[in-house]
Amino acid sequence: MSARAITESFRRIGVWRLYLAAGVLLCALYVWVPPFAGSGPVMNLLGLSPVLAIVAGVRLHKPASPGPWRFFAIGFALFWLGDLYTYSYPRLFGADVPFPSIGDGAYVLVYPALMAGLLMLVRRRNPQRDRAGLIDSLIMTLGLSLLSWVALIAPYLHDDSMDTIAKLVSIAYPFGDILLLAAAIRLAVDSGRREPAFYLLATSIVALLMTDFAYGVVTLQGAYDGQVILDAGWISFYLLWGAAALHPSMRGLERPAADRDPKLTPLRLALLTCASLIAPAVELVHVLDQGDMDLVVIIGASAVLFGLVVLRMAGLVRQQERSVVRERALSGAGAALVAATSRDEIARAALDAIR
Repeated sequence: MSARAITESFRRIGVWRLYLAAGVLLCALYVWVPPFAGSGPVMNLLGLSPVLAIVAGVRLHKPASPGPWRFFAIGFALFWLGDLYTYSYPRLFGADVPFPSIGDGAYVLVYPALMAGLLMLVRRRNPQRDRAGLIDSLIMTLGLSLLSWVALIAPYLHDDSMDTIAKLVSIAYPFGDILLLAAAIRLAVDSGRREPAFYLLATSIVALLMTDFAYGVVTLQGAYDGQVILDAGWISFYLLWGAAALHPSMRGLERPAADRDPKLTPLRLALLTCASLIAPAVELVHVLDQGDMDLVVIIGASAVLFGLVVLRMAGLVRQQERSVVRERALSGAGAALVAATSRDEIARAALDAIR
């Protein structure tokens, strides 16, 4: 088979699919098959793969603005350098990795790099101001960040056994996750196009945030012992982002959707409601531990009242949306009737307006 035929076969299958398949195979070897199981070089190879995938994706698909993808490549290069240091240190020096270390510095710098690229994408996907999307993203981010504060940040702040630098580095990880979460939610609620690369990117970020959260909780409990399942979460983050860069739709990821009006959909309303109720839910858990039933009733009643208010406001929003649709229909019918020159055209315009 000629080189050209092989290239055409790869294009038909999809380079991003081949990349994912190879990555999943390597991940399976890393998790289950000795001597690859828990191998540092295999992990380093997987960590380098999204950098190469992003560079290849930019050259293959030539997006109009490669700036965001350059920041992504820098972020993953820093992640790979952190992995290279962390997984190579025990082999080279025969000792555990110190904390904090050079690897921690590389890991922490990943967050501003990825966040800068995501915010550049958001800006290009929303050429007009989207105040509603900004407010919605702030509500969801603040609600979800409370979980990180309670589970990770506050325990580190109150840990007197750690020095100041160790505390700052420990807090930097969940704080970086919060910043990345804010950029990801802003991207998720914007008015841009929903391409396959968008969903691959979003799933990759979810994999990173969930893995980082689980790692933080396990570390605080003193139960972290190099669990491979956590490495699988980070590998998913690598592979899904690399697949997004190699997918042909990445070139249109920065384009706004011409036919997509920002709306308060039932899903978005449910997410906003859940995010707003996280704070009273956290307080309710604390109160239940203390056994103060009066405060439990007050918090429960407040949550129910908030839900009822949300339902009432949702009804008003739906009523307004129906009014806007009717106004548009009447306006279009009026224009069609004015332009009509025969009975048939008048009847057709009236029937269209009724439908």
